Amino acid sequence: MSQTAFVPATVPDPATITAYLRSQIPITGAVGLEVTAFDGTTLGARVPFGNNRNHNSSMFGGSLAMLGILSGWSRLWALLRSRGVEANLVIRESATRFLSPTRSEAISRTEDLDPGEVERFFRAFARFGRARLEVRTRIHSEGALVATHRGDFVALRS
Repeated sequence: MSQTAFVPATVPDPATITAYLRSQIPITGAVGLEVTAFDGTTLGARVPFGNNRNHNSSMFGGSLAMLGILSGWSRLWALLRSRGVEANLVIRESATRFLSPTRSEAISRTEDLDPGEVERFFRAFARFGRARLEVRTRIHSEGALVATHRGDFVALRS
């Protein structure tokens, strides 16, 4: 089977992704990050307010930025796993836009990936052992959009 073949049985569930994050990126446990949903297309995650509040009694901007980065990273990690591809995954560029303060939990949802971009990503990875993909994430709190994140991620052959 080619390394770009889709294998639904290998799509990781939210608990598996959360456990992986907590074992490999310890800060995710400290901030209480939890992957709440992954349907093979988009990924949802959350961080509680209590672990992430700042001196202004609102959520720390770094926690929102981290939620955006780790949501995008996890989305791409799950995509690689769903195709049976082993790779080292790193963030190349990150941009968070803060829209309003929040005083309750923050919930993220990655945006759909363009299928053509995904296929180009896997072709580049197969050919060069390195590929880049942008993942966008929207972060809500109490039903309002509070931040957006755009992450450029690079997969490198292990």
